Amino acid sequence: MKKLLFTFLLVTSVFGLFNFQSAYAADPVPAAKNCSNAFLGLPTWYKYLELDADCTVTGPSVTKDDGTTRLDMSKVITRVALAIIDILMRIGGMVAFGFIVYSGFRFVMSQGNPDQEKAARETAINALIGMVITIFAIAIVTFIGRRLTTI
Repeated sequence: MKKLLFTFLLVTSVFGLFNFQSAYAADPVPAAKNCSNAFLGLPTWYKYLELDADCTVTGPSVTKDDGTTRLDMSKVITRVALAIIDILMRIGGMVAFGFIVYSGFRFVMSQGNPDQEKAARETAINALIGMVITIFAIAIVTFIGRRLTTI
């Protein structure tokens, strides 16, 4: 039973790490799709900002009393901070995946030594726990970021 649970957690964490963005509907800012230059599947720092067709940041903006519009810097900073947190969480998920692979190598190389097998198993369990935490954190940050872009 433990092996089945371990295998299930491993498979779901790997697929959750690499296919996480496909769980969401269309991007609320469609012009940003043309401006996205993702690296290693990581989102861009301007993911939650409003962009025009020329990839220029147009919002969130505020209209002054005299009719001019300017960027609302408090909202811009908040959205950029959320995007950076999103990037860091995804990097954390990739690091956790690396530790899962590393623990697999340690388990294979233990050659029946119970202490090394136990250490490798603990590393894998801790990496899976970290992976699950980062996946939930990414979901929360993405949810908040998408709610902010619709306001």
